Amino acid sequence: MEIQGKVAIVTGSSRGIGKFISKTLAASGIKIIAISRDMDALSDTCNIIQKSGGQATPLIGDMINIKSIPQLIQKSISIYGKVDFLINNAGIEQYQKFHKYNKKYIEKCLITNLHAPI
Repeated sequence: MEIQGKVAIVTGSSRGIGKFISKTLAASGIKIIAISRDMDALSDTCNIIQKSGGQATPLIGDMINIKSIPQLIQKSISIYGKVDFLINNAGIEQYQKFHKYNKKYIEKCLITNLHAPI
């Protein structure tokens, strides 16, 4: 499969695994729509990609806001004309003893980590 010129949305692309995925895909010739809540870190990811000769566009987005997801997809399509891949990397976690989790935090995790990708 030819991947040169394909377009990928990568959520959670401002740091960690998402940043690595974005840089790796861009190095293969895939155009990146980088989505995250942190514009400064997101700009850093896109700048690294662009300095390496790749194409990347940052979009601010929070997967907890499910109603904003269709708008992010439409904006992505308006930038590159299509979307070929979606990498749902965004996620949240909080490490603590299970009995200390509250319902509000558990719901936020479920929305971000489960419902948003679906």
